[in-house]
This record gives sequence, structure tokens and C-alpha cells, in this order.
Amino acid sequence: MYPKIINKLKAVPLLFLIIASNIGIAQQWFSVGNKGFSDGEAYNQSIAIDGETPYVAYEDRANGDKATVMKFNGTEWIAVGPVAFTPGKAQDLSFAMNGSTPYVAFSDEANGNKLSVMKFNGSGWVNVGPAGFTSNGVSSVSLAISNEIPYVAFQDWANSKVSVMKLDSGEWSFVGSPEFSIGWMADVISLAVEGSTPYVVYRDYDANYKASVMKFNEKNWELLGEQGFSASTHDANKCIAVQGGTPYVTSWDANANATVYKFNGSDWTSLGTPIVSEKQSSSQSLCFSSNGILYLTFSDWSNSEKATVFKYEESQWKRVGDAASLSNASDISIVISDGGIPYIAYRDGWSMRRTTVMKFDNATNVKSPAFENALKIYPNPGNGKFTIELNNLQNGKPKIQVTNQLGQIIFINQTEFNNRTEIDLSGKPMGVYFIHVKANHKIYSKTIIIRK
Repeated sequence: MYPKIINKLKAVPLLFLIIASNIGIAQQWFSVGNKGFSDGEAYNQSIAIDGETPYVAYEDRANGDKATVMKFNGTEWIAVGPVAFTPGKAQDLSFAMNGSTPYVAFSDEANGNKLSVMKFNGSGWVNVGPAGFTSNGVSSVSLAISNEIPYVAFQDWANSKVSVMKLDSGEWSFVGSPEFSIGWMADVISLAVEGSTPYVVYRDYDANYKASVMKFNEKNWELLGEQGFSASTHDANKCIAVQGGTPYVTSWDANANATVYKFNGSDWTSLGTPIVSEKQSSSQSLCFSSNGILYLTFSDWSNSEKATVFKYEESQWKRVGDAASLSNASDISIVISDGGIPYIAYRDGWSMRRTTVMKFDNATNVKSPAFENALKIYPNPGNGKFTIELNNLQNGKPKIQVTNQLGQIIFINQTEFNNRTEIDLSGKPMGVYFIHVKANHKIYSKTIIIRK
């Protein structure tokens, strides 16, 4: 009697998984490649994207705090050029893409902590303009590229104010007056450029350490709204985004909750209600998707400092999946791919403070005849050998990727096929896996089970 009861109980979760294998998996966060893929501890992680290819730059503690840039090639993270390519420590590292070309800007210890900018030319990293091109040492560096023109904001050590420079005919020149910020000291600088108009937000020591924003109006730098408009101390990461001439800034409210402020032409107002948590929300980062959706990420101290992501839709903030990290996350940055998929990079406490990248999978959990007809996998459950049929394929060659429950990629197809192919996972352990087939500019996903 007892063995029969036990067997029935064992069959319950298996039955659930079999049912789940016939519908699309729910949206959730998956790691892109292995978690904690950097050689050692990493600082100032920053993510950028070229189409659907994520790139990450960081200060590489395992290699003398020099800069390292890596990209995901569909299977694993590989270095872009040599690892630790800067001549010395790359402090206050900032990162941006100019199309398919990665750029970094940093306080260059090998050149008196003056500002240097480098780009990858396809074979190696080269200086953009001279190394250490500022007159003084710099910190709080922020890089942005618009219309293929690099801009960089920084705190000038001469008087601790903000300056912005741009590359003009191969030479770096100031945008407006140097050291233009109001107040006697400014740091925690973040730069955004829309068209040819740069905006900067900074922590304003002359306004009780709150946020101030300035814009270049083609002649001068002007203060937008009240000096020190945030409700509390400003302490955020990549915290400014601009769309249609309207800047948005994320900062703390009076209770250290994540709050996004929008400039309405004269004043700063809260966008929706603050995202309330019992403790502070640190390492805030903000960006727009190509279709105009605003995304916010932060480290939620009410939830073990895990990475959390929200998006603003239908006049309210909506959580994007569950926590996006297993443990405490810091130095978080966010980017949205051309296909609308959010990616975040962070310093991962779960992986010994190494770099981890996560993405929010865009599979659907809605069962529909169209979905069922589009993707068929059989036998499922199976012993590891599966047949995949993709119907109604109109253009392009489909790509297959299989991940385990940790989000690690364990298979990617190497040969092209049209509508039908077979994959062999018989060498993998029994368990639940997720198969993703990209075709027709969509990603079809299902759960598969290996049972031997």
C-alpha cells in the first residue's frame, strides 16, 4: 500500500511538468551564460548592447583594476580585445556603444588620473584623442554617444565642479563653459545626450546633497527646475534618461525609496507613485526601450539587496518578474535590446562579487493554438533526443538554444535547418530544461524533460 501512495505522490510533480511542457514557460530572469563570469571581483559594471548582443565593461580587480570589456557570442562570454587593456587602473569607468564599436572613458591612473577615452577598432583598443587629455585629474566619469559623437561628463579636480567635453573633428573640446555646475562641489554625475543636447544630473553639495540637473541650450548651461529638487540625498547609478526633450531622473525620496522624477517644463514631479520598500533602494539605473517604455532597476535592501526591475506602463510602475539576482547586487545597470528584452549587469554577491548578466526571457505562458502549431517538440518527456518542428516559417533560419534551470546554456545549434531538426541531449542529466527557438523575429519557448 505505502509504495503505491509514494509512487502516486512522485507522479504529481512529474504530471505538472508534463503539462507545463505543453505550454510556453512563464517570463522569468535567466542568466546570460555563466553567472560570475569575470576572472575575479569586478567594479563599475556597465552594460550596453548591439542589436541582441550584450557587452559588459568593468574594472577588473583580478587584473590590477584595469578595464576589461566582454561580449556574449551566443554561447559564452569572450573578451573584446585583450583582457585588462588600459595602461593602468581605470577608475570611475564608464561605457557606451557607438553602433557596433565599444567605447570606454575613465580616470586614467597611468596618466595622472586625467581623463582618457578608448575604443575598440576591431583588433585592439586605441585612444580616442590623446591619453589623459584633461588639464587636471577627474572622477565621477560618465560617457554617452549621440549621432556617433562621444560626450563625456566628469568632476574636475581643479574645483570639484562638473565639466562636459565632446569629440569634435578628432579633438576634445568643452561643451559650453568648463566647470559650469552650480554650487561649490558636485559628484555622482550621470550624462545623457538626445540629438545634440546634453543633460547632466549630479549630487549637489550646495543643496544638501540632493539632485540637480542642467541642460546645454546651445549657448549656455541652464538649471532645470529647482536646485536640489530630489526629496533626499542623491545617490544613484546611471540615473538619467531623456525622451522627446523631457528628462527623467531616478533618485531617493525622503524614505530612500526609488523615485523617478519627470521635468514638466518648469518643475520636477514624481512619475507615478514611489516604489515603496521598507528599506532603501540603492544602485538605481534608468533607461528607455526603443518603443518608449521606461525601465528602472535597483538593489532592494528590503529583499536582501537583490536586483529588482520595474517598468512604467499604463501610468503605473509594474514589476518585471521576480528578483533578478540570487543574492545582493550592486553596480547595477540596465539596457533594452532591439527586440525589447531587458538585460541587467551587476556585481554579484552570490558569485564572489564577480560580474553577472541576466535577461528577462520574452517567452509567453499563454497556451494558444497558434503557439502550439508554431512549435512542436517530441517525444516530451524523452530520453534526450528530441525532434523540433517549427511551422509557418516565413523567413530566416531558426536558431535553437537550450538552458538548464540555472539559466546556463547547455546547447546551441551549429547547423542550419528550415522547419524540422533533431537535437541530442542524451548526455545531459535527467531533469527540466528550457528550449528557445528564435525565428520570424520571435522567440518560441517550451519546457522539455529528460527522463531515462
